Amino acid sequence: MMKKEHSQYEKALEQLRQWEPELQGADALTQSIMQSIAYAQSSRQNTRRLRIAGALSGIAASLLIGLGLYDTLTLPAQKPEIRASASVRTLPASPMQQSIQLSDVQEFLQQKAVQGRQKAGLYAAFTPSPFKNPPTH
Repeated sequence: MMKKEHSQYEKALEQLRQWEPELQGADALTQSIMQSIAYAQSSRQNTRRLRIAGALSGIAASLLIGLGLYDTLTLPAQKPEIRASASVRTLPASPMQQSIQLSDVQEFLQQKAVQGRQKAGLYAAFTPSPFKNPPTH
């Protein structure tokens, strides 16, 4: 059985080796080949242009980075001068602004914080009782 299958395969292979393809539309095939060659050449030119543009942009970026480092490392740092100019005016404080002191603001904020804790029911938990002894470790 193996010899029979083997001989059938050999016959099929021999027929395939002897078969010659028939060329149909030789002109269309030639034209298609020529177009693909022309496209390959144009794409090589585009690739070459892209490589040149990439190399030039890399060189420009390197120069900009180098100039930035040069400026940063070699030039002394200049401190900005603060000058009082006549064009800047300060308005006098209003009586309301003069009457508000920092201690008043702090006291107001503390009162608001206590009121907020009382509303939330947290005041007793966070305020130390004067009747309890502090914890000892």
